[in-house]
Amino acid sequence: MKPPACTPIAAIGETRRLLMTSTGGSILVGTANDGGPLVADFTAGAFILADNDDQLIVGPIQIEAAQALARRVAESDPRALTEPQGRLILATALLALAHMWPRVPHTLSGAAK
Repeated sequence: MKPPACTPIAAIGETRRLLMTSTGGSILVGTANDGGPLVADFTAGAFILADNDDQLIVGPIQIEAAQALARRVAESDPRALTEPQGRLILATALLALAHMWPRVPHTLSGAAK
């Protein structure tokens, strides 16, 4: 499945890319328990992990949703701990945050030694 309109953020290894959605929308992410389509809504700024051929691997991930999953994992919620793509979702969110986070200079003037 192709990702929606995105801005490249970073290369992940030699075969994957981290992307950020340019617009909001909906995307088919699987099949619901009743057999119907499972659709995820997302806003601009959601993160996606895709391969170099733009095939969707995971996402779009809203940071708030990744934070909620991380909290459930930290609380030992058994369903969160066994979420099929949980590790990939959290890894993608962490990489996205790391690439967006302001960089701290290696040398800080006046730093304690």
